[in-house]
Amino acid sequence: MKLFNIKELAFVIFLILLSATSKSQMRVMSQDLQKRAIKSISFFNTGGGYVCFEDKLAFTSDSGQNFVFKSINITNTNGYEIPANSTFIVNGAEAINKDTLFVYGLLASKPSILKSYDGAHTFEVVLHTSSRAHASAITDLKYNKSNQYLYAITNTQVFLSKDGGSVWEEKFYHDPIRGDGLFMNSIAFGLDSTMSVSAGFVYRSRYNVRSFNNGDSIGFDRFDPMEPPIGIFEYTQYINDSTAYTNLNENWYPGLKENTKLIKTVDTGKTWTDVALFDTVPSRKFHFVTAQKAYGFDTTNTVTITENGGLNWVPVKQDSLDVSDLVECFYFVDEHTFYTGGRNGVLKLYVAINYWLGTEDDNWHNPNNWSKREVPMETSIVKINANTSHNAVIKQNASCYNIEIQQGATLTVAAGVSFKITK
Repeated sequence: MKLFNIKELAFVIFLILLSATSKSQMRVMSQDLQKRAIKSISFFNTGGGYVCFEDKLAFTSDSGQNFVFKSINITNTNGYEIPANSTFIVNGAEAINKDTLFVYGLLASKPSILKSYDGAHTFEVVLHTSSRAHASAITDLKYNKSNQYLYAITNTQVFLSKDGGSVWEEKFYHDPIRGDGLFMNSIAFGLDSTMSVSAGFVYRSRYNVRSFNNGDSIGFDRFDPMEPPIGIFEYTQYINDSTAYTNLNENWYPGLKENTKLIKTVDTGKTWTDVALFDTVPSRKFHFVTAQKAYGFDTTNTVTITENGGLNWVPVKQDSLDVSDLVECFYFVDEHTFYTGGRNGVLKLYVAINYWLGTEDDNWHNPNNWSKREVPMETSIVKINANTSHNAVIKQNASCYNIEIQQGATLTVAAGVSFKITK
């Protein structure tokens, strides 16, 4: 067996430790040479998924290092009578698996959803609806893994599909003529799968759009306190049936400096309390992955993290800070892994450190021995701690992106086995 430890192979460990000194967890995977904005990201596993640029749909199987661009045109699309000169304006994609995905946007000037069963080679139009007054294209579409429902929105409508995306029903419509400034722009799911819609509320709005009855119904909570929050609700996420966070921009008048604070409700929007104020708060979007832990996305290149329910936010360490791009969208593969897409076509990957615990045995390939409950892969950042119950042993080919081995810790690689560090 080949033994990796500090005493016997100091040179190898020196190289490993040197490559891990920054402990950066966010890195650039690709940069579009044409600087096309990334409008949406949807991955069906850590490395495979679809990225939607401003004018193209692309597939990747290696976390965005390489792309295969997909065409959407009248020759590979059917389902409705589509005029020959029609174009499909792509706003985004949602991948269920490698073969099944939905692409959404505007087709022949109508809000539309296309479905593919063969990995984006051909498409079927499953929604092509007459626009309501002031309605936009389909601006967001999300798949709820818990109940297998699909939700889609325009700026004034919410659609629901319960049969895998073949049949869609309008479940909610809000007439903007009512004058309260409710314009919907993105969908989020809570920790209990409650669906909520970020709706760009403005002056004295009194609504939170969300799902009811285990997702079967879409409606809004009406609240009418003496002094409701005044400003734009930039982004809202319900983390359970009654608790929601939103970042409120109080200076919403044109020409004023943004003044964003994070506020919270525990009674479905009837009352709100301040959580954190202004400069420390992500001004665009955030995403809670547990009741206490969330990531924030700002109008700059900064990505932040909170682990105390939004009270404090600190920057995530990044490689290549000189590669600056405003975050346009993000996609969470799981609690520990997410991608961001930039306005100038920069795709970044965040991977939380996977710590060796060695709780069950010495097998590197036993997921129960790792903090993330998954075996490291080419994109993983690994840390081997000392004084664990079992020392790690690699008994079959393995890889990771970066590794740090603490003083006193031991990693053993069996004879004839390959261990690849990809950084």
